[in-house]
Amino acid sequence: MPKKCCVVACRCGYKKKKNDDTVEDFIPITVFNFSSDIDLCSRWIKFINRINWKPSKLFGICIDHFKEKFIKQSKRNTPNFTKNPIPTIHSKKDCFLKPSLLPAPITLRKAPIKRPFSHSLLDETVVFNKLDKICSINDLTEQVCPQNFST
Repeated sequence: MPKKCCVVACRCGYKKKKNDDTVEDFIPITVFNFSSDIDLCSRWIKFINRINWKPSKLFGICIDHFKEKFIKQSKRNTPNFTKNPIPTIHSKKDCFLKPSLLPAPITLRKAPIKRPFSHSLLDETVVFNKLDKICSINDLTEQVCPQNFST
């Protein structure tokens, strides 16, 4: 079983430094090994958010980063996880983190379609503006009214 959590800014599994008041005392916590499944392992590495980092036997991801639906308790009261657990929870200390250090996947899009400008649209707008100027009820005529509408 790994000893320390490798998620950025998570201190689970680390001991308190002598002159550091910000780090909490060492509390034993469950840290899970990286999966042998390549897809799942790559998702975990992306969650860790470190450049050029590769998993080792000493590091894993602690139980604090998983939702409860991924954790199940065994008979000995030791936590295990269900199929394909994905870490999704960053600790409150992580709120200062910068955006992901890993490159974002490039998504290709179609080029926008150029719409030809229609002069008839401009003419319709001018006609509409002329007909739309109604100052009083007496200005309503059959020309201005919609079809099948009588004055």
